[in-house]
Amino acid sequence: MSWRDDPVTIRGMERTRIVIADDHAMFRDGIRMLIERDPSFEIVGEAADTRTAVWAVTTLKPTMLVLDLSMPEGRVVPAIASILADAPALRIVVLTMHDDPAYLRASFAAGAVGYVLKRSSPSVLVHALHAVRTGRMYVDPAFPAEPVAARPQSPLSQRELEVLALLARGLTYRAAGARLHVSERTIETHRRNIAEKLGLHSRAELLRYALESGLVTPSSDEPRDTF
Repeated sequence: MSWRDDPVTIRGMERTRIVIADDHAMFRDGIRMLIERDPSFEIVGEAADTRTAVWAVTTLKPTMLVLDLSMPEGRVVPAIASILADAPALRIVVLTMHDDPAYLRASFAAGAVGYVLKRSSPSVLVHALHAVRTGRMYVDPAFPAEPVAARPQSPLSQRELEVLALLARGLTYRAAGARLHVSERTIETHRRNIAEKLGLHSRAELLRYALESGLVTPSSDEPRDTF
């Protein structure tokens, strides 16, 4: 375990403090070198198992945790909720080999805000860290989008499903409006109606609904808003 005690700032903004949790030392080394190339980030600790990851979050108080789902002691997904119960401001980015949507949904349901596949290019992880750093959510674009179709059990209209799909992909209100040939204000109205109909108001809840409904997943190359 290693960390720096002195506060580091970049252009007046404090670096995002990150702990990496993965049971493979060589993989951690590679991720650390990748992340530290970006002056926005500072690696303050590493963990090789879930127990040490919990200790690192409690002791080092990072801003972000990059977490593998397959580590000794298992039960990493339930640990996400447990960690966030003690550190609610922490942003957890899952970095994993699991490309099963069930793992994706479970991770977001537990409170993660980013999901990146280990087989993706290094730039995807960097995109994810920057998105999460600025309060957005991120899903690896390797998860393919599915066609939007109204479902009988959904209280949303076809147009609301389309709006939700675009916002879940990370489009701004303006970009979504341009895609649907409506105004930015109309998109904002749909967003409020969606939240009211579903009884879901947080970004995590709405994104989870979009994922579970099979609407679409965010890509890394679209203009974004906070979802």
